[in-house]
Amino acid sequence: MKKIIALSLATLMIGSGAALAAQPFNPTMYGAKQTTADQEIARISAPGTIFTTQVSGGSGWTASKTYKVQPDGTAKLIDLGYINNN
Repeated sequence: MKKIIALSLATLMIGSGAALAAQPFNPTMYGAKQTTADQEIARISAPGTIFTTQVSGGSGWTASKTYKVQPDGTAKLIDLGYINNN
């Protein structure tokens, strides 16, 4: 029984260390903010239109933002995708 508990604890510690070692996803760094282009697309689009824009970074990541145009002509973020190509 002690071996099972020790093994479980070791597995938990290794898993926690791996999770903490990964860089956290911070949407404000990777393009979740609306750009001027996003706002202009929403302004000239009909209400209810859904559109997607992408932002790429020099360090190998790509963020994909999907918006829905609101009745007042503003864009509402409905999906944010992130791919780390490293």
